[in-house]
Amino acid sequence: MSTLGAILLILAGLAIMAYGIFIFYAWLPLLYGLFGLEIGLLLGRSLTGDTGVVAIILGAVGAVIMFGASYFLEPYRR
Repeated sequence: MSTLGAILLILAGLAIMAYGIFIFYAWLPLLYGLFGLEIGLLLGRSLTGDTGVVAIILGAVGAVIMFGASYFLEPYRR
């Protein structure tokens, strides 16, 4: 393999990694929101014993809290 080919492979790998990191941080609030939804649903099921309206409301509240925390606090983490 020539030196130019090796340099091109390294640059392509760095570009792919940078794009992956960009996509991860772009979707991070959504992932935290889904995690908050799961925590809220588990909390609602443990408090009420069933997946009813209270569990779904707690799940939605948990999703909004986790989404908001991730969205507003992420710039300070960097």
